[in-house]
Amino acid sequence: MRNDEIESELDFVASIPHININAFCLSEDTARVFQEVASDRRLSRVNFAIHMGDINAAIEFYQSGVTPALIFLEFETDRDELMEALSRMADVCDESTKVVLIGQVNDVFFYRSLMKQGINEYIVSPINPRQTVHVIASLYSDIDRSLGRVVSFLGSKGGVGSSTIAHNSGWVLSKKFSKNIIISDLDLFFGTVGLNFNQEVVQGVPDAVYSPERQDAMFLDRLLIKHDSDIGLFATPARLSNNPDLSEDSYEKILDLLRKSVSFVILDLPHLWSSWIKSVFLQSDDIVLVIEPELASLRNGKDLIEMLRKLRPNDPLPHVVFNKVDMPKRPEISVDELSDALGLEPITSIEFDPYSFGTATNDGQMISELTGQVKSKEDFIRISRVLTGRLEIKEKKHNILSLLREKILNKK
Repeated sequence: MRNDEIESELDFVASIPHININAFCLSEDTARVFQEVASDRRLSRVNFAIHMGDINAAIEFYQSGVTPALIFLEFETDRDELMEALSRMADVCDESTKVVLIGQVNDVFFYRSLMKQGINEYIVSPINPRQTVHVIASLYSDIDRSLGRVVSFLGSKGGVGSSTIAHNSGWVLSKKFSKNIIISDLDLFFGTVGLNFNQEVVQGVPDAVYSPERQDAMFLDRLLIKHDSDIGLFATPARLSNNPDLSEDSYEKILDLLRKSVSFVILDLPHLWSSWIKSVFLQSDDIVLVIEPELASLRNGKDLIEMLRKLRPNDPLPHVVFNKVDMPKRPEISVDELSDALGLEPITSIEFDPYSFGTATNDGQMISELTGQVKSKEDFIRISRVLTGRLEIKEKKHNILSLLREKILNKK
């Protein structure tokens, strides 16, 4: 399977269930790959142990112990020795244990002979993290293409407009790209999705979060506001009396339920950093960071990108949107400088337009519903294209020519 096919399959993988996985490695390179695999967001519930040694070491290890759900075995022996070792391995393995072999033999007949021996999968070395996660997912998790994509929007600081961008992007996904969506407002104290869509919010997110025993599809459906046939709002009646104490897995089951009913779940995250925010990021398929062209926003954006790189090592980097660009009488960092500092090209740069955005907010409308020419309409179409996979934004490439260009521009 090609890497692009694997990446597509992994887009539709739910978390791997609570299982134990052991890997026996002959090389440090293989062990390092398994260390990356163990930290993958889809394996957050897995207990992963990595050992140095061959099949004989695994046999000795399990002589007096219970074997885990899945064992990876790297080998370098010839075929006859391998088959003999696998026969001995079968004597110490529980019937339910699955075994994946890693070797250098690239031969279809060899692969078929291993399958006849009861081996569950064979990977030709050198292995890579995404390929290995895909193998685990194929053995222990349904690759369900009916699952909707979860997209989290977060501002690099308060007031950069991430909620407005999340709501408008969701509207365009629905109306211009024919996707049925749910927009979930996770700011329990100052949420605005009800205001922006001109809907009165009586109940919603807090009722689901604080009643985990009632979380099922029917209960969530009662809490949803049907803005129209294609847009559901999982909103919050913004109250300062809402309980701020949320556990790390507060939204885990809720998101699992929401993504089964629509094409896209848009998460409007509050500007804060906590264990449950990190957990939501680990459940998200895409992340959009909204950054304003000023120093504090840039600093926080860089920190967030670096943190997400560590939290999601086998996923693409977050998308970036620059907002409130070209604000009159404000000294600001240029778009090129922002891109270079972050190491990422933005999906788009939205110009400062207080009249259009203020009018839309006051009228309970989205930007794309306004009459007349509004430049930011195209910005939200561009964001939606990226989220639907119709346009790719690549990582910023630094080269000598771009550096020379910057120096020339700076001299001017």
